Amino acid sequence: MKYRVASIDAAQYPRLRITFDDGFSGIYDFSALIRENALFAPLKEPHLFSQVTIDQGGRRFGWALDD
Repeated sequence: MKYRVASIDAAQYPRLRITFDDGFSGIYDFSALIRENALFAPLKEPHLFSQVTIDQGGRRFGWALDD
């Protein structure tokens, strides 16, 4: 079975609450990735971090998915 991301909430920087279509949810902390990985460095800006989105199919989430 393939699960889809139903919702995502960035209310507590730098953590995301991710909820899947089966109701399972959890919190993922991006602190280490932002601090240690240059790819995630732009997310040091809370305003940008809060712009996380889910793609139309619910298969992935991220920032600037349409770019």
